[in-house]
Amino acid sequence: GTSSNITFVPDSFTLSTSKTTFSVNEPFTLTITAKNSAGTTTANYKGASTLSINYVTPSTSQSGSLSTSTLTGSSWSSGVYTLSSFTYNKFGSITITCKDPTTTSKSGTSSQLTFLPKELSVEPTSPSGGRDFYYQDEDIAATVTAKDYNGNTISNYVSSVGFSGSNLSLPSNYSFTSSDSGAHIF
Repeated sequence: GTSSNITFVPDSFTLSTSKTTFSVNEPFTLTITAKNSAGTTTANYKGASTLSINYVTPSTSQSGSLSTSTLTGSSWSSGVYTLSSFTYNKFGSITITCKDPTTTSKSGTSSQLTFLPKELSVEPTSPSGGRDFYYQDEDIAATVTAKDYNGNTISNYVSSVGFSGSNLSLPSNYSFTSSDSGAHIF
């Protein structure tokens, strides 16, 4: 007699990167390895697996997106899938889970990855009255903006900023809120 179809899937996946802290939208390499129950690479795996985001901080959904969320079967090489120039587009900490679509209980999760601004830009406002200078002791307003790897505003930035300098009256430390949308005027 002949059995019905028997499907073999990996027992787990490992997900690895060369570091764990990145700028928002900074390209990096994510390597996924399909493993059998003995922990050995499943060299012939060619499944169309999926990647999903698990939010750590902030713990609620940030509507973030990965540059790739579906792994095509033909791109696996000896049980390893390498995503070069992989990106994530929001501020915060996440883990990434890889699952086989036929048996979703077979999965693997990355270590915690943190995504921060590449820079905080400070742009003073123009002086009033069409001047190109400020008077001594005149208040100066400035916008502080959290910027990603590409220089774009990070709309979900919610962290604290502090100011330093000499001979200046500076604002107190400030914690960005979601209503700031990544930019705040001081």
